[in-house]
Amino acid sequence: MTARISTSLLLPLLVALSGASPAAGQEPAPASRVAVLEAPLALRLDHKSLREAVSRALEDKAGVGDAARAIDALLSSHFKHEEELALRPLGLLRGIARDATSADIGSAIAMTGKIEQDLPQLLDEHRAILELSKRLADVARRERKLQFVDLADRLWLHTRLAEEVLYPAAILLGEHLRVTHEAKRPRE
Repeated sequence: MTARISTSLLLPLLVALSGASPAAGQEPAPASRVAVLEAPLALRLDHKSLREAVSRALEDKAGVGDAARAIDALLSSHFKHEEELALRPLGLLRGIARDATSADIGSAIAMTGKIEQDLPQLLDEHRAILELSKRLADVARRERKLQFVDLADRLWLHTRLAEEVLYPAAILLGEHLRVTHEAKRPRE
């Protein structure tokens, strides 16, 4: 039996997770855009940073470059899948916390339902990323290129964060949206 926690108890946590400060030089989203169905900026910047680090590893002419090529092939499609499916609904969190409405609620509910369906594939992708990042770390240690060991650690952290926080948060958000959306419908 799985335990269910009330969405009203966890929604404040979800909101706090989505309220990251903008990077230097980045302006926060204007108030009119707080309920937007797009991956939060902080999460998109994290993906961008990881892609850039993999790109630097690809420039290596030795074993690190080979290991990075294997990661790159999988990481690009995984990030696209993750951003489109699991992270976009999280963009609504700040707006929901401020009681903003969004025309995207129906789409967000559909996406979060698909997360549960696609979760085995996302987790398989994570397992593959972890195996490839272990290979990268081993090669980087052997070649004494420790900056790429850090990349492997960052990839591990990415998978943990997604599995332990982001995916459950998106699923929980979907449940919250379904319940509140149904409650607002007129009864027959």
